[in-house]
Amino acid sequence: MISLGQIPIFKVIDTLIKDSNLLNEKQREIFINYFDYFLPSKIINLKTISHQIGLSQERIRQLRKDLYFKFLSYFSFLHELDLNSFCLYEIDFHLDLIFVSDSLVEIINDKEKINFNKLFINKIISFLSKGRYFLIGPEKNLVFNYQPDSTHNWKSTYVIKKNKISIFDFTAFIEDIAQKLDTKIEETYYLNFQPYLLNFYSSEDFSQMESISSICEKMLFEEFSLILDTNNSIIFERNTTKAPSEYIIDLLEQEGRPLSVYEMFDLLNTEDKNIFKTPDTLRSTCLKMTNSDLIYFGRSSTYGLRKWEDGDNGIKGGTIRSIAEEYLLKHDQPINIDDIFIYIIKFRHTTNMRSVIHNLKSDQYNRFVFFFESGFIGLTTKNYEGCNLALLATDSRSSRRSWRESMDLFWQFLKNNNRMPISNGSEEEMRLYRFFKNQEKATRLNELNSKQTIEFIELKKHIETEEYPSTEWLEGFEKYKLFFKKNKRSPIRSMKNETTYYNWYYKQITAFKNNLLSTKQISLLKEVGVIL
Repeated sequence: MISLGQIPIFKVIDTLIKDSNLLNEKQREIFINYFDYFLPSKIINLKTISHQIGLSQERIRQLRKDLYFKFLSYFSFLHELDLNSFCLYEIDFHLDLIFVSDSLVEIINDKEKINFNKLFINKIISFLSKGRYFLIGPEKNLVFNYQPDSTHNWKSTYVIKKNKISIFDFTAFIEDIAQKLDTKIEETYYLNFQPYLLNFYSSEDFSQMESISSICEKMLFEEFSLILDTNNSIIFERNTTKAPSEYIIDLLEQEGRPLSVYEMFDLLNTEDKNIFKTPDTLRSTCLKMTNSDLIYFGRSSTYGLRKWEDGDNGIKGGTIRSIAEEYLLKHDQPINIDDIFIYIIKFRHTTNMRSVIHNLKSDQYNRFVFFFESGFIGLTTKNYEGCNLALLATDSRSSRRSWRESMDLFWQFLKNNNRMPISNGSEEEMRLYRFFKNQEKATRLNELNSKQTIEFIELKKHIETEEYPSTEWLEGFEKYKLFFKKNKRSPIRSMKNETTYYNWYYKQITAFKNNLLSTKQISLLKEVGVIL
């Protein structure tokens, strides 16, 4: 709002340009039609204005150049007036950056019935400051619509306080960001903002770092639509085309678990991108990658990252047969089937002894040799002639635990860990897991003697009384715990790749509301934020 007694400065300048003797007729024509200071932006080309004015194009260029550099001198008389005498729409001349928004431009033009753009208003504000502020940005390029070949095509100019410009090179900062964005970026990377700004200081006085950072952050957004992340860093996103194989690797990295071809297809082919036409094309890409980046799991069309095999996370690619073969290749003598099974179950948690034996016996390449009397398995490629299988069987039996020893160890595990053993734990835990499952089966088939049956029933009653979470529940909890640790939040229902975790999470919430969880389960769920 223009206060009583205040000079509508922009209207005054507009009038002096258009209706006074300040400019001659040719200068006025050139300024209005060949300077991009007005809205809407519309510059008449040199050939047209040359024809209108009746001067050569070269003469027009010379007049334009002279007018550009002398223009403000025509208004030097304004410096004789006090700044407070002008209507400046509450612009604060104490700020380090005077930012003229599009909405302020609209207000000024509406109130004063003019049509200046932001470039011109910035120019006048800088001029009226009497040297306290300077324009940053290639104003001449913007006014004459020059398209620079080697520098950034700026969107605007910036009115910045002189004492900031004297110690920091804002132009070099913007040009460097532009160069980084124009460079081929193979992988997204982060640049810590404030240490990066030190490259553009021309002084060792860093006391104004905070205010300079604030100005740069504003310019960063206005010029490139970039904002700082929560770690105060600039994110330089990858700008090269992504290969289909890279989408697969990135997805597996993101999920942190093996995925089937169909899971990957659903996650990668969303509404905004269609990377693979069919699951078969995705499968074909995965197969090509198994010699380098990927591992496969059996015949289930499930894949994971090869590097996962190096960690202690119970992941190994291949089939049950290839895992058994790898294990047997490490030994010069046949191995007891129990030991082979213990090794395999580390990586294939859902398999069972019958499935393992069936898999090895049905191998079409006949890689395995079976010594059924002693319960050992070897490889047909190895020579076991000097091996005493009877002695091996004796050693194996002597190294096996008795039923009594296994039961005592199981009780000890419950006492020490306050939970049931799981199938993907340590080797010792897997043995105890298998022992418990075998006893359950033996009880159903009446294969235990009366004393063992009674003791096992007592063990199960103790487990129920103490409310130990079941093995299946614990395995679900461990998977959820890994998700929570990685993402530091609960799963989201609408995200396809989090459906399994969300369903488990929702099931626990429902069970808790219905008082169906044990004290131990509640305690564990509190650790991962399911129950607060």
